[in-house]
Amino acid sequence: MALLTCRVGVIKLRISIVGHHYEYDFRNIANIFLEQEACTIAHDLEPSDKGHQIVSKLEDKDVRTLTTGLYTDGQLVKEWVSFVDPKLDTIMFKKRTKRTLVRQLYEALSMCHDALSKWGVLVGVRPTKLCHELMDQGHDDDEIRKILDEDYFLSEEKVNLLLEICHLERPYIYPIKEDRFSIYLSIPFCPTRCLYCSFPSYAVAGREKEIEAYTEKLIYEITETAKSLDVTKVDTIYFGGGTPAVLSSEQIKRIVKAINDNYDVSSLREFTFEAGRPDAIDEPLLETLKELGVDRVCVNPQTMDDRTLEIIGRKHNVEQTVRAMAMVKKYNFDAVNMDLIVGLPEETLSDAKLSIDSVLKLKPENITVHTLAIKRSSRLNRERDDYELPNEHLVEDMLSTIDEEVRAQGYVPYYMYRQKYMLGNLENVGYTLKDKASIYNMMIMEEKQTILAFGAGASSKFFYPSEDRFERVHNVKSLEDYLSRVDEMVKRKVEVMKS
Repeated sequence: MALLTCRVGVIKLRISIVGHHYEYDFRNIANIFLEQEACTIAHDLEPSDKGHQIVSKLEDKDVRTLTTGLYTDGQLVKEWVSFVDPKLDTIMFKKRTKRTLVRQLYEALSMCHDALSKWGVLVGVRPTKLCHELMDQGHDDDEIRKILDEDYFLSEEKVNLLLEICHLERPYIYPIKEDRFSIYLSIPFCPTRCLYCSFPSYAVAGREKEIEAYTEKLIYEITETAKSLDVTKVDTIYFGGGTPAVLSSEQIKRIVKAINDNYDVSSLREFTFEAGRPDAIDEPLLETLKELGVDRVCVNPQTMDDRTLEIIGRKHNVEQTVRAMAMVKKYNFDAVNMDLIVGLPEETLSDAKLSIDSVLKLKPENITVHTLAIKRSSRLNRERDDYELPNEHLVEDMLSTIDEEVRAQGYVPYYMYRQKYMLGNLENVGYTLKDKASIYNMMIMEEKQTILAFGAGASSKFFYPSEDRFERVHNVKSLEDYLSRVDEMVKRKVEVMKS
């Protein structure tokens, strides 16, 4: 039995866990209700005679019994009891156990705290996966609404968002094509490192030799991995970062040649290059991308406010973003994406409105709206007390305003995901104009296709359709480790492919 103690201000809540080991999941659920929890784990079965306590218990007798009790000053206030059908297969038996205990905890917490999230018990990265799962089981929209409301406690707003996105995604995802996969290329270099960044990214100044060495090792990983593949047909390619635009045109051409020489790109559906920083984009880069068959380019200003750009350490201004977009548009790529981050330090609702209005004037085919996530390894996390961040209610208002503005201009949400440490327990949403949705973004989020990922910090995902599961294979994050251990990165993928 473990005891989880969470403190917010003067309120103290104890959650006792008996007979199971779902501390991690319980911490996530407690975080929905408690803004600043201080958690410790101990062993103590006795109910406290002071304050609030929740006791979550799993017992295996004739049938698995799940019980959650809410106590105040040692007196039972309410109890929830459920049973798990022993006839379920092993995987579903475990899933049902965890989901039931989590739901019971959520209901108990709801009686003593207001939830800080509209996502109910869903704390994972990909809530759309549950919606797709329900659709795959044959449930119609009304049934899905009922399940997400009554079993998972989602708000109507979030249920509507999931259904809208899943209906748009399904024609792209299904039927599943087992004879193809996508390629992700990690380019871990940037002009400078942003305040909020937690990615393994390195400032380019003085690293010309390392960038060239990295290019060579990346090509080696691409080439050597191909030798062990049974299937070589590529569906989409995505250059991500970092800021891939810091590579020279010659380096980009060599990387793409390695793909073309070793994989079948004859039925490629999408080729994305995340150019990233507007100040890294120029005519020679765009000419190279067009020549290589890139059909989707990302320009990521993150905000259209010069004051905020300076605060977060972006060494470009709004005018450079406008000029970069003008250049990109001349090359008639099939789609251009622009990224914004909501919740940046010192930004207001009017700042968010200014940013989205400015982006809409530039007419990108895709707009990705991120909620600021304060990752542990970011400088923002270390220096958080030095910055004034908008509260969760303001951030939610910002997202709602942006949603209204983009929908009014013909954009619809086409993919979404969530992250840990996001302001307000909110979400990231990608919007698209008609028939311009990014296939790679949908595939990586819904995990219905193998993704071969190359480079430092990249994570491959091997999908097994007959089992509806995938297996991750991570590359090392450190640049130095990648350069010296690239053979190991190849071996990791090959071992999974052969198994």
